[in-house]
Amino acid sequence: MNRSWIQAPRITEEYEKGVHDFLEFAKQHAPVLDGLYFCPCVKCVNGRRQSLDNIKSHLICDGFSWSYTNWIWHSELPDMSRDAETEVVHVETGDRMEVMIRDLGQEGFLEAHAPYHDDLKTNSKLSLYEGCVNFTRLSAVLALVNLKARFGWSDKSLTELLVLLKTMLPKNNKLPKSHYEAKKILFPAEMEYRKIHACRNDCVLYRKQFANLQNCPTCGVSRYKLNDGESTNDDGTRNPRLVKVCWYLPIIPRFKRLFASEHDASNLTWHSVSRINDGLLRHPTDSPQWKTIDHLYPEFGAEPRNLRLGLASDGINPFGKYIMLSMMISGPRQPGNDIDVYLTPLIEDLRKLWVDEVDVYDANQGDTFSLRSMIFCIVNDFPAYGNLSGYNVKGHHTCPICEQKRKAFNGTNEPEGAPEPLAGHQVYEHVKDIVTVFGKTQWKDHAEKNIWKKRSVFTNLPYWTKLHVQHCLDVMHVEKNVCDSLIGTLLNIKGKIKDGLQSCQDLVDMGIRQQLHPQPQGRQTYLPPACYTISTKEKKQFCHCLKNVKVPQGYSSNIKSLVSVNDLKLVGLKSHDCHVLMQQLLAVAVRGILPDKVRFSITRLCFFFNEVCSKVIDPNKLDDLENLASIILCELEMYFPPSFSDIMIHLIVHLVREIRLCGPVFLRWMYPVERYMKVLKGYTKNRNRPKASIVERYIVEEAIEFCSKYITL
Repeated sequence: MNRSWIQAPRITEEYEKGVHDFLEFAKQHAPVLDGLYFCPCVKCVNGRRQSLDNIKSHLICDGFSWSYTNWIWHSELPDMSRDAETEVVHVETGDRMEVMIRDLGQEGFLEAHAPYHDDLKTNSKLSLYEGCVNFTRLSAVLALVNLKARFGWSDKSLTELLVLLKTMLPKNNKLPKSHYEAKKILFPAEMEYRKIHACRNDCVLYRKQFANLQNCPTCGVSRYKLNDGESTNDDGTRNPRLVKVCWYLPIIPRFKRLFASEHDASNLTWHSVSRINDGLLRHPTDSPQWKTIDHLYPEFGAEPRNLRLGLASDGINPFGKYIMLSMMISGPRQPGNDIDVYLTPLIEDLRKLWVDEVDVYDANQGDTFSLRSMIFCIVNDFPAYGNLSGYNVKGHHTCPICEQKRKAFNGTNEPEGAPEPLAGHQVYEHVKDIVTVFGKTQWKDHAEKNIWKKRSVFTNLPYWTKLHVQHCLDVMHVEKNVCDSLIGTLLNIKGKIKDGLQSCQDLVDMGIRQQLHPQPQGRQTYLPPACYTISTKEKKQFCHCLKNVKVPQGYSSNIKSLVSVNDLKLVGLKSHDCHVLMQQLLAVAVRGILPDKVRFSITRLCFFFNEVCSKVIDPNKLDDLENLASIILCELEMYFPPSFSDIMIHLIVHLVREIRLCGPVFLRWMYPVERYMKVLKGYTKNRNRPKASIVERYIVEEAIEFCSKYITL
């Protein structure tokens, strides 16, 4: 039976006839359960039973699964299929397996994996069973493990499927009978990671000169968990239970694997080949920071294949297409300012990639070149900004860009100009003489004279002081915090409101806005309404407006579910919900419920964030946009209480500067990081060892992602 109709357009007579023939075949041969058969459409994929009429509807509307050419779920035997077929649909997996092994190369393996290189070649040529022309043992395993990764199957479910398929296939087939055996076949394609022991108090990593120590050289705490009666000075104690571990995934071999793929190698040079160059800010390549690096280091800029990296840190580091997990640190406590201890292996590799260079084969151009790379920018939330940069983001001098004490609005004109942001070499002059001793038990000098807590480990990179912007502000977190403060203050949400008795008392202490000073009335205190205070009726109008909003599917979450009309508040707002509110919905919801001057300021703020987050920005309009930010901040300080103007409100004024120097925001914010957090957390199968479970699963997924490019499903 000819199966080529499966890939034909669904509106053709050939496809309709093929569907009719399949239904007749299923009716005659397939096992039936209460009149239901397995449905091979692209959505059911033989995972659900349907009636023949529903199967026909699914196949016409959704399509037939292209990989289902042997109808084994409908009782088609291999001999029966070969005898009945007049034309065999060949899947060219054998040649692609050879290409995959060539791209992997002997250098792509660990020294310990090298003996398995021949086994991988053997499995790539070994037929799945005698007479099989569509799959080899390796390609079959890759196809099944790829499906496991795509649809989130558990290890046990894949084992059960392998057992079932092995019994369905002819005898003496080569299909593995468990997930463990399948993983062993793919073992040579996995990449290395290093499990580095760490001090409980984040003082040191037990590597290099500290590799054989049993106790921390700084705080003296044992490297291992101690049982009752054991001493930290007992040299014979070698308890295998580690106190803290850092998993480091070396970046150099992963860069090599990227260039080993022709498709990935081509994408890595997109910015120099296919980018639109019309004078607008579309990509970091258009930014002054990129061009400054090209000017200062012409040899680096002349090679478009050299990599410029972005670094992000969060509770869990993400990975994905061209997003790479490089480090995982066990908890439960965050390292905080001591994170430099854990970043040392990464900095050593980055320094090697800059100073020594690394020879890499480019599959796209078919030659070997010397790869260099650098960190273009670092983006984190604001607390992590302080931990990585070494700046104290708490207290009066909270802005790391101005490095000036924030002056509260006091009703007088401000004749001084804006402070100049610190350049990279100026920051280095501030921190070069700081001596830092890492560890939670070590005394830290928090003298007011120096608001820099440490000299960041990134200053060990030769180019670090030449960057205009070393640490970028994350617009996602800034926008979310501004949205929470604004909505919390308007709706008087407990815990988020920036107005109250203490805020009004600030007005008394500052001697401004006498009409808003608290008025004692017996045992109670009356707080006069401000221009931003809205009545219960107006709050209901605001909530009903948002609750009735309808947006296209996929545009945002269900806004209706976030609005509590009874409590008159918004609950469960995520980062993207705040983004949608600030970009589009808030300016509509506040119409008619606030005085014009307050409403206009909020609307201008929404328009500002809309412009900042644009994918294409005209550099000639940045000055006007920066002036607009200053005006908006002044208006917010005039209308809202002093407590409203916290550091997140202040950071708005610096966003335009970073766009001017580093390019559009959408390529350097935390949305890709946060969105993949759920996927990474889903990798936790062993809740007693969550971080180790994530790393192990990442290694397997990394191998599957690379190998899946060479199979056709």
